[in-house]
Amino acid sequence: MAQIELKLSTQQLLTTASEFSSTGNSISSLTADMVNISTALAACSSDSTTTFINKLKALEPSIQKMNRMIQEHVTDLQEIAKEYETSESTSVQEAEALQTDIIS
Repeated sequence: MAQIELKLSTQQLLTTASEFSSTGNSISSLTADMVNISTALAACSSDSTTTFINKLKALEPSIQKMNRMIQEHVTDLQEIAKEYETSESTSVQEAEALQTDIIS
């Protein structure tokens, strides 16, 4: 089986996490806007209009849950980047501490 190696800087990871977070927040905001606009435009209160608005409002908990899940993944990505940077820094410090003149 072929081994796949991904090369990604921690800065790219943090930037992507930030973009992902913004997208999740935008989804939540757009859903709330859709509900507000639909409710405001519902001049008549027919059964079909009421049903539509109720169905649209029923989406909000799912959208909020999805956004929470996105934000959890964002936190995970940020923690991965932090752990990698810490590990990288520790490795550099340990490598610098190695003796180079071992035969004297």
